Amino acid sequence: MAFFDEDLNFIGGTGSSDAARERALRTHQAAMKLERQRGGRIEYGDNRHHRAYIRMKTDEALYQAGMLRIDEMHRDCDPTEDFKLVRIARDCISLDGSIPPPADQRAECLHRAATGSATFTDLLDDIANKSLILGYGQANLRETWPALVNIRPTKDFRPFDVNRGAAIQTPPEVPEFGELKAAKIADDGKEQSQVKSYVERITFTRQAMLNDDLDALMLNPARAGAAVSRLLGDLVIGALTANAALGDGVALFHADHGNLATSGAAPAVTTLEGGYLAMSQQADALGQVLNIIPRFVLASPTRAATIAVLRGAVNTYDDPESNLRITALVDGRLAGLDPWYLLADPKLHSGLDLFVLAGTENRPRLERMTNAPKGAPDGIHYKLGYDAACVVADYRALYQNPGA
Repeated sequence: MAFFDEDLNFIGGTGSSDAARERALRTHQAAMKLERQRGGRIEYGDNRHHRAYIRMKTDEALYQAGMLRIDEMHRDCDPTEDFKLVRIARDCISLDGSIPPPADQRAECLHRAATGSATFTDLLDDIANKSLILGYGQANLRETWPALVNIRPTKDFRPFDVNRGAAIQTPPEVPEFGELKAAKIADDGKEQSQVKSYVERITFTRQAMLNDDLDALMLNPARAGAAVSRLLGDLVIGALTANAALGDGVALFHADHGNLATSGAAPAVTTLEGGYLAMSQQADALGQVLNIIPRFVLASPTRAATIAVLRGAVNTYDDPESNLRITALVDGRLAGLDPWYLLADPKLHSGLDLFVLAGTENRPRLERMTNAPKGAPDGIHYKLGYDAACVVADYRALYQNPGA
């Protein structure tokens, strides 16, 4: 077990360390009492010893749940530590300057810690949030949406415009002493949208706390993180399959937009080349060719082998300068659907933009609720949510073949 030394630094140790922990806690309490006597104010969330304790116990819990590798743990963690909430609750009460109930009074220990220990609730928050982020990140690895969108921040929930850009005339040749004429500029159009909130509650119940239920404490937030990633996938793939009317009143994939195959057919060399040609000939408002090249082919899992063969046919040689390289993606949301899609690289020409509130680009939000909602079970409640909107930024970077 890892524990404090006399200087309040965490050190590793093995064997019986209950006495060491009690000594460390008493030492820490004495230091805090002395700081109060000197007129200092104790801010538990900012105190370096509390932060170290929370980091250490969080890593031990995540390791025990199989969510963290041993080399990723805090240097003072003990991988053999058996994470027990009652013992943690007693430690946190002591760290906050109070005398904890006896260890055999499990319910009282947890009640005192959950309602009166800032260190204990901060620890649970830290475990839940890190589990959430780990679950979200792992889920993103099996989702297609991170590759297909350009993530953009927005500061609030008010409606906003997404401009496809302004078409600017290609500069003409000017002879010596020739007149410099103003460039022609035309608006390529825009879409309007706004971020929406997707929120639900998850609860770490009193029964789960008494049972030392690691699944409820860590795996449920991790699953919640995966659920948020799944939500974003639903928004992104849904923007393609809905084929809704855009700001110009025309459906996303339509002959008027030049991004719909004239006749449906399965993915093949000829149909793929048809998509390449259509996208490469897309033009701006002044009729100037944009030379958009597809980067992704997206289809139902039933077409996985077919598009994998096509990818191999296109990527026949390893040339980093080639713009023909394509990535084949399948998404379960397209199962049973005939259409397949080509999408440009969102870093070069974004067809889909995912707008999120600024500061939340890489993580969902998990906030502890100070008051239990009406009808909620006894326990600690968290509000899980994400604020996002998927917008068709430019139909010219997207192409659909209705399939067959």
